[in-house]
Order: sequence, then C-alpha cells, then structure tokens
Amino acid sequence: MSEKPDFCIKEFRPGVWQHDVVIQWLEGIEAGLAFNLARVAKLTAETRRSIVAESVELACLCQNIGNILIGRYLLLSLPPDVVDEFLKKTTSELIDWTDDYEYHRVLEVADALGTPYFEWAIERGRESTDIDVRETAQEWGKDI
Repeated sequence: MSEKPDFCIKEFRPGVWQHDVVIQWLEGIEAGLAFNLARVAKLTAETRRSIVAESVELACLCQNIGNILIGRYLLLSLPPDVVDEFLKKTTSELIDWTDDYEYHRVLEVADALGTPYFEWAIERGRESTDIDVRETAQEWGKDI
C-alpha cells in the first residue's frame, strides 16, 4: 500500500487540488480503484478500514469545504458493506466527541448515509460530555 498522504490542507496552496491527491492515493493502492470504488470490497480488511478512515478524516476533520465534499463523496460511493463494516468504529476513534465542529460534520455525513447512521450519531452526541454537542444532538435529533 502507498504511503498515507496528509489529506487536510493546513493552508491555502494555489493549484493544489486535494481530489488529485486522493485519486493518486487510491490509484497507488490499486490501478483503476479511484474510478471504480466498488472494487474496494475486494481489498484487504486493513485497506478497506484505511480508506474509510481517510474518507472520515476528509469529511469530518478538515476545514476546507472541497476536502469535506471529497470525503463525503467517497463515503457515499463506497460499497455499503464496507461502510457498514468500518464507519462507526473508525469514526468513533477519529472524532473528538466534545468538538461541536467535528460533530456537525459527522451529523451531515450520517444524515446523507441514512437513518441507522444518523440515529447512531445522534445517540453518540447525546452521550457527549460537551454541552454544545449535546444541544446539537438534541436539536438535530428532536424527531428521533
């Protein structure tokens, strides 16, 4: 497997598009993977976990909207079995559940992925020690 790139742009760098970095990284794992994400399901468990983790990092930890959207696109494009297998555990490990910004990004991804993920994210937020995260969970999950 190729070396893990630093996906989150720490500062604006003209001419550097993160989608190019992500494509290169996926192509380094397996030729053609970036353009056929269904093939992720056939990769090793560690590689599948890594792809989900990097997607979560992009979608929830980055500040740049381009990176966030790339992460969301990846998570929505991965085979559902791969997302089911790794999303909750990986997100639980990566996210600071006392950080309202990160929690909002998790809710946005979970909402796009569907009800089971959204309900899980609401429950995790309600368990947070941070009052802002708990209030966000209450507001977003008022119908749950």
